[in-house]
Amino acid sequence: MLARGGLRCIGATTLTEYRKHISNDPALERRFQQVLCGQPSVEDTISILRGLRERYELHHGVKISYGSLVSAAVLADRYITERFLPDKAIDLIDEAAAKLKMEIASKPTELDELDRAITELEMEKLSLKNDTDKVSKERQQYLDNKLTTLKEKQKEFSDQLKEAKSIRSFKEEYGTLMSLQRQLEETEKKNLANPRELEQSLLLEEVTGLDIAKIVSKWTGIPVSNLEQSEREKLVMLEQELHKRVVGQDSAVESVADAVRCSRAGLSDPNRPLASFMFMGPTGVGKTELAKALAGYLFNTEDAMVRRPYSVVLFDEIEKAHHDVFNIFLQLLDEGRITDSHGRTVNFTNCFVIMTSNIGSHHILETLGNNEGSSKEAVYVMMKQKVVESARQTFRPEFMNRIDEYIVFQPLDLSEISKIVEFQMRRVKNRLKQIRINLEYTKKAVHLLAQLGFDPNNGARPVKRMIEDMVKKEIALKVLKRDFVEEDTIFIDVDQANNKLVTKKLENNVHVEEMVA
Repeated sequence: MLARGGLRCIGATTLTEYRKHISNDPALERRFQQVLCGQPSVEDTISILRGLRERYELHHGVKISYGSLVSAAVLADRYITERFLPDKAIDLIDEAAAKLKMEIASKPTELDELDRAITELEMEKLSLKNDTDKVSKERQQYLDNKLTTLKEKQKEFSDQLKEAKSIRSFKEEYGTLMSLQRQLEETEKKNLANPRELEQSLLLEEVTGLDIAKIVSKWTGIPVSNLEQSEREKLVMLEQELHKRVVGQDSAVESVADAVRCSRAGLSDPNRPLASFMFMGPTGVGKTELAKALAGYLFNTEDAMVRRPYSVVLFDEIEKAHHDVFNIFLQLLDEGRITDSHGRTVNFTNCFVIMTSNIGSHHILETLGNNEGSSKEAVYVMMKQKVVESARQTFRPEFMNRIDEYIVFQPLDLSEISKIVEFQMRRVKNRLKQIRINLEYTKKAVHLLAQLGFDPNNGARPVKRMIEDMVKKEIALKVLKRDFVEEDTIFIDVDQANNKLVTKKLENNVHVEEMVA
């Protein structure tokens, strides 16, 4: 019928489905004239949204500002890469309006979360009612205190909600009356009635650009809304946050913090990753740990690309990758996206890309040894030049030129190793707290562990093994033998005669000096 002209047919499909079902049949393909419908521009999308605005306002019963239409088109184009305009922008407007309507008509999210938390705690308290052991009683006491605090917050929220509803009700009644009166006066003067203006006078709540930004953040996990004061303060002090996990390496921490601040201030290139770094230096000096610390700060998790487009992407020991992998990196670093074998595009424009490498690490130790009298800044410049030159001899120029910054990590000294020992010992202490055993240790014990684990060539890695062998294993054995039980305090000190660690139970009446907090 198509060949004879007996059937007039207009079909709509995607390019993928066309290749799969139509292109495989040349005879069928000849019967159709292809008309490619491209994605509309951001400006065209705003015009489309402007035409749909009235329909969505009447459907949801809220006003939709012009600024929210612009935000929906711009943010959808920038951050929601797996879908197309205008569909994704329309969905943003629809969900933001629905969310606002739900907030007006139902219980606020904060109050609902409080109610859920109170219910969970009350159920747990009920399950512990018949338990008489010490742990259960302490848990019951904790639950009572927690419930008291939450119920006070619940009452405060409820009172505020009642007050807000009464104010809104008054505003609706008074505002509608005054608005209708003004409309009537204007209509009588002009002898003209505009139904749209009359309807809008009854819509007192409005969708704004901030509402759209919150929906985008909810969909993608990308913080696109305006910075709150608390986050501004955290970003200004980001170096201190990262130094809680990374000892030393001031230059590396400062460079990473600057990149994060630029991205959150909106100054990064939208067509490239937020930042790309190559961390270079000896093993065990904190290259991977800094990447994990950054991920933990930004996303509250070190794990996590397709489902979490706002991420820290770490490529560890990049020099060991096959040379074909670097062809993929060229597209990733230059265009901010890569395409897999199935034609799916993965977006990296909201990622921090970090690569680590041990190339040229021998130059670091040589430079430090040959320039002991020079200033720290001068030594770092010489060291960085040699390490980067080694990297240029290993990697192709087009790959090296696409990296934003090369960061060279310096070997850790004994004082920095001591700080790492304290950090690792606090971790052991926190784990023992979970089984209700306390741990105390002296500065001498920390210093001895640092001395035994100090190795400029291997950084902090020997420290972890040293604590595993000399602290964790001995404590684990004594816990299993019941030498250490609940409510006991384990004390770690140094036997001066043998220069060895001593792990023992601390009696309540014993006073210990130089104990680490």
